[in-house]
Amino acid sequence: MSIIKYILIFLVSLGIAFFFYKKYFLAPKIAFPNLQLQNLEGESVSIDQYLGKPVLVNFWATWCHNCLNEMADLEKASKILKEKGIETILISDENIETINAYKQRKPYQFTYLKFSGEREDLKIFSIPTTYLLNKNGEIVYTKVGEEKWAEPQIIEMLIEKAGLD
Repeated sequence: MSIIKYILIFLVSLGIAFFFYKKYFLAPKIAFPNLQLQNLEGESVSIDQYLGKPVLVNFWATWCHNCLNEMADLEKASKILKEKGIETILISDENIETINAYKQRKPYQFTYLKFSGEREDLKIFSIPTTYLLNKNGEIVYTKVGEEKWAEPQIIEMLIEKAGLD
């Protein structure tokens, strides 16, 4: 095989790898004010109601092993972050009954919201996917995948990125 064929195979492989990296490992930009959300009572909610304070937004699902693995850590972190002025919101595209059933089994003190569309509509193909919005609603940090949220350096980083240090 000639060197040109090897180079072409390498370039095609690199392109495929980049496509999958971008799709599954990078958090997409989301227009948070446009999200159609509901609380667990079925009432419409807007992210805009959180403007003026930073918000940690975690997209998750009850069937997601990595999402459930990070829940206890996320709750510990959210208690510390709340004292600093950062709210924590969990958003799922599952039905409200499923989210409520999970909340009853695991009484974490999060604000749970239901996204009215499907996660894939937002180009979120991997969960958990987490965003930190500053007080102006701008995305200042993203994380795709499970995180050890209660680690002091993670909490400090979130506080700093939120502009609260």
